[in-house]
Amino acid sequence: MNLADIMTTELVTCHPNETLSQVALKMHSEDIRCCPVVERDRLVGMVSLADLAIDLEEDEILAETLVRISEPSR
Repeated sequence: MNLADIMTTELVTCHPNETLSQVALKMHSEDIRCCPVVERDRLVGMVSLADLAIDLEEDEILAETLVRISEPSR
């Protein structure tokens, strides 16, 4: 089996100017745990739940969203 057999091809992306809350909500609604950051059709980075968790204490809405995203799907 190759990576091509299991990889996601319909990517959900974010832009560097999006807020942490916007990205967290996008990740929640799309049920994803990491998101490629794209600018001008070029990959410039990746953001994960762990990256977003850094600002948990400063943003209660973001914290609640991360808790929901982190829970297993039912």
